[in-house]
Amino acid sequence: MPVQDELKLMNLSSTKMHGVEFSLYYNTDGSKRRAVSLSSNVSFFRAVSRITKVKEGYEALPIAGFSNVFKALVKGKTPGVIMGSDWLRDAAGQQIIGADGFPLVSPTLSVIGDPTPDFTMKFSHTITYKKFRFSADLEWRKGGDVWNGTAAVLDYYGRSANSASQRQTTGYVFPGVTINGQPNTTPVSFLDPSKPVEQNRWTRYGITGVASSYISKGDYIRLHTISLGYTWKFKKRITDLKISAYAENLFVWSLYPGVDPEKLLFDQAGTAGLDLFNLPSSRNAGIILTLQF
Repeated sequence: MPVQDELKLMNLSSTKMHGVEFSLYYNTDGSKRRAVSLSSNVSFFRAVSRITKVKEGYEALPIAGFSNVFKALVKGKTPGVIMGSDWLRDAAGQQIIGADGFPLVSPTLSVIGDPTPDFTMKFSHTITYKKFRFSADLEWRKGGDVWNGTAAVLDYYGRSANSASQRQTTGYVFPGVTINGQPNTTPVSFLDPSKPVEQNRWTRYGITGVASSYISKGDYIRLHTISLGYTWKFKKRITDLKISAYAENLFVWSLYPGVDPEKLLFDQAGTAGLDLFNLPSSRNAGIILTLQF
């Protein structure tokens, strides 16, 4: 009898990867006479991977996301590139405008972003003064795309600052060409009360909009951890007593207009680069007491 709902594992793609990683370390703690010592570590990581082969019948296979915006396996691209809807364009890359004056959407999905960062640098510094110890860890991620589905949905429902500021726009002419190749000259109103709501600037493209319009850079600088500690030295049963206060994820500076670009969709592994009402990153703080016998 045939087995129903059988789970079958197979190799779907081949990937080639190359990269570089290096670390620099500096330490002045070479002498006990120093009242102040400093140790620093700087690391750099960059990796480039490309899919060289995809099993026949599985090209552009979704591996995370939704039916119309997802991460996929695409030959010649980084594993997990973002695919979604894009504007319809001519051979010169100009947007094609419909008869009603609004841009047309391509009937096929295409690669619209790559969540893989160009490189990542980490900085760790520790300063020791007598029995005090202060540490700070920072991270800089350069590059990597994020699909801001949260902004798309808020635009669709007219709940975003973007739709609020533009809903009074009238007489706007989208740059591009008509289907016949002539420059577009048709003015439009983004929200015309005399027409059905489905025809306004945002709802006409569906709840997730045109996905390529909501791709943003995910660069960030993050202060991961800071800590301050004090150590007591003893000569009896307890040799060391250490107390330290710490705080994590205190500061994130990012070009991304949404929440933390490092957060995952529904907190599921493999979903980096997809944001649909992702939760903001949490901040943690605490005190650690350590006894050494």
